[in-house]
Amino acid sequence: MDRHQLIAKLQERLPSTSLVLADRLVEAQLDTYMGVPREQLAQMTGAAVGGLLTDIANDRAEAFPAYWANNTGARAEQGAKVEDMIQAITIGLELLTADVVELAPDDLELQNWWLSRSSPLAFAGLITLAQIFTVVRERTIRLQEARIRELSSPIIPLYNGILVLPLVGAIDSHRAGQIMESLLSGISEQQADVVIMDITGVPVVDTSVANYLLLAARAARLLGAQIILVGISAEVAQTITQLGADLSSIVTRANLQSGIEYALGLLGLAIAPRA
Repeated sequence: MDRHQLIAKLQERLPSTSLVLADRLVEAQLDTYMGVPREQLAQMTGAAVGGLLTDIANDRAEAFPAYWANNTGARAEQGAKVEDMIQAITIGLELLTADVVELAPDDLELQNWWLSRSSPLAFAGLITLAQIFTVVRERTIRLQEARIRELSSPIIPLYNGILVLPLVGAIDSHRAGQIMESLLSGISEQQADVVIMDITGVPVVDTSVANYLLLAARAARLLGAQIILVGISAEVAQTITQLGADLSSIVTRANLQSGIEYALGLLGLAIAPRA
């Protein structure tokens, strides 16, 4: 048996090999493949194995990496595990190698040829798989970070020209930059005249946080908006006093209600009971 005949025999066995491989993946209890119907899983494994056999026959990495390039992204986004898919490649290659030994038990030269071709070409598909998983994971992380930024410093339109920026949690230099970006974008997009910054949910206000608030007020003024600071607790007020932080350039009010009333007053408006 020569090399071409060997590949032809393996391709003839492809339907049965695909079913065996599908069963092996389920037996291995790989989460990515659990719950997938056997026929569907066999179709998936058949396409992958068929691509690998084509590449071995042509002695170039093309069909097998293309299979993973076309299928990995969607699976990764659906929660597939890269380690499961790598193990699937390993199991599939072991299964094919066992078939080669069965088909050519005494032909060590043919077996060595198979090993010298199959492993590097399978590895090429594995590299493609890993690269796509990396891209998808980085994209997911960026989206999660963007959502966290939106949740951590939301700009809420309260009335025409009035925005509310509620702050919750600790504020470090990285988050301060996010807050500043959200604040200035909101003022520019909404053409706001007043921004009520509510720090009720900020547990600690130290010198750096006080400086962030001053910088935010100055930046807002450059865009024609005024900052009203509300939600300063007794503890925070005492801390600010002890630190010697000068917030006199920022209008302060005790709570959000007072801040809203003051902001409306700046625009010549007021909340009044209905007649």
